[in-house]
Amino acid sequence: MKYASVFILLLFSLPSFSTVITSEDQFSTLSLKEYRAVDQLLSPTRMIYIKSTKTLLKTFIEKGTDLFEVHTPEFAIPECLNSDKKIIALELKDKRYAVKKGNKYYRFQTEIYCNHENHLVFKYDSPEGELIQIWDILLSAENFFLNIGRIDFWQKRINIEWPSNGDYYWRDVNITNGHHWDVVAHELGHAIYDQAQIGIFGGGMHKIDECYSHELALSEGWASFFAAWIKVDISDPNAAFEYLVPRRAPIQIENVPKDVCLGPTNEWRVTSYLWDFIDLNAEVLNEKAEVASANIWDVFHNGKYNSIDELSNTLSQKIVNKNLNNFVWELNFNAK
Repeated sequence: MKYASVFILLLFSLPSFSTVITSEDQFSTLSLKEYRAVDQLLSPTRMIYIKSTKTLLKTFIEKGTDLFEVHTPEFAIPECLNSDKKIIALELKDKRYAVKKGNKYYRFQTEIYCNHENHLVFKYDSPEGELIQIWDILLSAENFFLNIGRIDFWQKRINIEWPSNGDYYWRDVNITNGHHWDVVAHELGHAIYDQAQIGIFGGGMHKIDECYSHELALSEGWASFFAAWIKVDISDPNAAFEYLVPRRAPIQIENVPKDVCLGPTNEWRVTSYLWDFIDLNAEVLNEKAEVASANIWDVFHNGKYNSIDELSNTLSQKIVNKNLNNFVWELNFNAK
């Protein structure tokens, strides 16, 4: 069977590997983490209220002394007058995605002031902070596809199981640490890869700096590319992943280290190759491609590719000059 509805892809950092599991009894062969207990109803770590002429909501992640604004969940604000206090709540269940534990979906609840700018502040590594960062990844993915006009493929709800006993995709996306944004987005990438029928899933042990099967390199490399696509600035010359594979972190997207296995059966190089078609930073002369996201998505969608080689051939046939594609290929897969 081709797609992850019958597979489990487990990703661990030391070493990173994926395992294909075709039945639940095979879980007994794996070393998984203990489940954490988290309340189903969570609230912001703290609130900041600023007087305003309107009732507004903004959401922030607090990391040390820094505040980073993220997507605000779509709370329904009741009729609000003067400086009344109101309780707002939201179940984290949308038609396209949800966050749950078992068969129960998480809920956010907080108290706001009318005619104030209400800042919902979440401590970075708190349970509520992890949950809001997972939700931010899901909103980022949805907004990405809405912005490029390619949301129609997303017909089946993607459930995030958190906190789970590992970071993997099997029917649901399973996540251990919600504040590890690149791991969350990578695992979500597997669900997108599956639903959009981009390619075949590979299985077996793998390290990010080694070579293995064509299918595994494509499915893992594409998932990391997707994580960067929705969360990393395409003009950043130092684009990198923060938490993916700690022994090699930060994982540079633009420049693959020379000690990484050469060729199209390495996932890191697959990620870098695909990134070169959408990013705005040319690390060498003549590398700049800047393919529109909608156009490259059309090449991905329903491709059912077995390898990055097949995907690359379709890129040349449909949207990328063959000479440019060959140049980018050599730069990423064969250059020492």
